[in-house]
Amino acid sequence: MKTFAVIDIGSSFVSGMLAQKDQGGLITPLDYHFISSSNFTRKGLIHNIDKAEQAIQTILDKLNQHPILCSQDARIGYIYVGINPLGLKAETKRESYFFETQMTISKEFIEQQNKIAEKISYQDRDIIFREKPIFHIPERITQPLGEVCQGQIFVDFTTVSVPKNTLSLISQIFNKLNVKVEKFIPNPIAEFYATSISKPHEIINCFVNIGGGNTTISVFRDEQIQYLYTYPFGGSNITKDIATVLDLENREEAEKLKIENAKAFDDNISFERNNQEINTSKGHIQLAKLDEIVYARVYEIMCNVRKILNENHNNDEQQKRYITFSGESCRLKNFDSLIYSIFPTKSRTFLRLTSSEALFPEDSDKKFQLPQFKTLIGLVSLAEYECETATNDIFEEKIIEKPLPPQKEEVLEKKTIPEEIVEEENNNEEPSPNERSNKKVSKNSLRDLASKWWENTTQEKSDDARNKIYEQSETLD
Repeated sequence: MKTFAVIDIGSSFVSGMLAQKDQGGLITPLDYHFISSSNFTRKGLIHNIDKAEQAIQTILDKLNQHPILCSQDARIGYIYVGINPLGLKAETKRESYFFETQMTISKEFIEQQNKIAEKISYQDRDIIFREKPIFHIPERITQPLGEVCQGQIFVDFTTVSVPKNTLSLISQIFNKLNVKVEKFIPNPIAEFYATSISKPHEIINCFVNIGGGNTTISVFRDEQIQYLYTYPFGGSNITKDIATVLDLENREEAEKLKIENAKAFDDNISFERNNQEINTSKGHIQLAKLDEIVYARVYEIMCNVRKILNENHNNDEQQKRYITFSGESCRLKNFDSLIYSIFPTKSRTFLRLTSSEALFPEDSDKKFQLPQFKTLIGLVSLAEYECETATNDIFEEKIIEKPLPPQKEEVLEKKTIPEEIVEEENNNEEPSPNERSNKKVSKNSLRDLASKWWENTTQEKSDDARNKIYEQSETLD
């Protein structure tokens, strides 16, 4: 069992989880914590670094107290971070090729397209996720090796990016806390992997995350992201509506009324709710009035979601469509009844609120399948490298890191692993014990250097290199 740590930075909450994953990918959550982020995030973006650092530090301190880490005298040194800021965007670039004579798609041609995908960049945005190229020969295909084609073909390159400096600001916080971010992961990608499906090529997966500041709509087809849209309204707008209509000065009171007392939907006329009252700082109000305030905003958000999804599925009527919901507003009472009223379950449309039970052992706690844990579970499912670092090592190892030699973009295919990480392949001499002891390089410092090199090379080659690095690190004294 390997141990992983993940943190999700949202507009309503910053949440963290410590979990273990076996070789089969089954997840066992060990501990989790949620802290309100409404006073330092807005629309998924951090606007108060000090308060954000304090909240993240609190979560890390609590997770570090788990017996799994304490028994090994270890702490969290590496982490995966999920983000879903306003401005998160998926873009697709298309290249066209024309073959006058019949040809077969070769491995070299596919590798050439992969290199093109790796070189895509934007001046004002940071790319955090790259899909594998999609080939249209002439129909959409994800595994083109050996396909025979003639005439014009197209190759699509899809990336997910965030506004410039979004990642550097978050990295700055974790660096001050002596924790290395292994990878930033878009929440829609994490949520896709939190929902296991049997035949992904036969269906379209739609994910709707109604967060505090944003509602994110993402569409996956053939296990690849096809569309991503961020709608600038979410749970915080519902809270604001309650505070405005009821003339409440305290937003926390409005938030409490929303979660504890309001209903998102009532399919029957409730005379009981009309006659029930609740006390607020501004006097008594009918529960039915509170329901009306919440329903009006949630209904508006969900109708916009339905419109966006329908506009992107006009040509996909023959495929099954799964719609999965997550986020803060899923906690509202009767939320499931609301979505079933807006999205009638036709023969080819299915609705889901929970993570797949296939991700957990049979004896696991069922609460981790609830919508509020979906992003955290998805982040754990994507995690590859363990989180723990020896308590007394991490601070010293960061000092001995060396800058990597510059890499030329045009000779990407000829890159070799830097000498700081591994010895050159043509050096067959075994180093003496003195030489090995004088290197003063540990497993964790190798890992940090490998992570830097990994960011500048292709995924396929970096995985092989990283495996070599870990194999060699096991031989170090």
